[in-house]
Formats: sequence, C-alpha cells, structure tokens
Amino acid sequence: MRINRKVIYGLGCILEVAKAKNRTVTLNELSRLKGISCDYVEQLLIRFKRKGLVKSIRGKKGGYILAKSAQNISLKDIMEAQEKNILDTICFSSKNIKCDVHHCNIKLVWKELKNKIEESLDKIKISDLIRKDRLICK
Repeated sequence: MRINRKVIYGLGCILEVAKAKNRTVTLNELSRLKGISCDYVEQLLIRFKRKGLVKSIRGKKGGYILAKSAQNISLKDIMEAQEKNILDTICFSSKNIKCDVHHCNIKLVWKELKNKIEESLDKIKISDLIRKDRLICK
C-alpha cells in the first residue's frame, strides 16, 4: 500500500484544524506549521471543502474550521478527499485488463483485502489521532 503526499500532508493539515477546536486556522498558519507552501495547503483544503470536511470562514478572523466533529471524520474520509481511488489495484481500475483464471482468483482476494482495509480506515477517527498525539507528546 502506497500513501501519497497529498494524503500525508492533508492529514497533517486537517489534524491542525481539528486541534484548534472552534478557532479558525489560516493558510499561512498551516503552511508554517507543516512546512509546505500556502498554495499547496490551499489545494489540500479545497479538496476537503468539496467533501464537506472543512468550512472556510471569510473576514478578519477568517480561516478554516472542521465542517463536522472530529469524531465523525475518518481516515478513510481524508484519504478519499485527497486520492480518487484509494487502494485500487490495476484489476479494479482498468477495463483493458483481460482477466484469465489466475487473475480472477487473485482479484477476489484483492477485493476482500481492500474492503477490510477500508473498514479499518473508516473506524479510525480524527479525534482518535488527536488523542494519541497528545499521549505521545506528554
């Protein structure tokens, strides 16, 4: 399983927004905290906004806040916001692959594994990650 940078940086940004509770977090603040450009942070947050995970607030005290509680945002939600087809194998994503008996047997195994991983990712909530982060940083 390969997790791309968009997912890794996106997770870091949304965790910072979640840790801020009801305070807005600006692009500049996230850029500084995560060590990435404001443009890249903005791209990540736009994807989250489209998926209904964050809201943008305009004005002097503007920035970003979570659109729903941290208990209702899963790692799967974050991955799907940043990556179109998480955990797809070439068998699932390509119609040009001609399956023979060997591929089709393996395809069922990959599909079952994909479902189990997605179930696990869906159980991990942002609130859990924040709690674990606080325990580690003590």
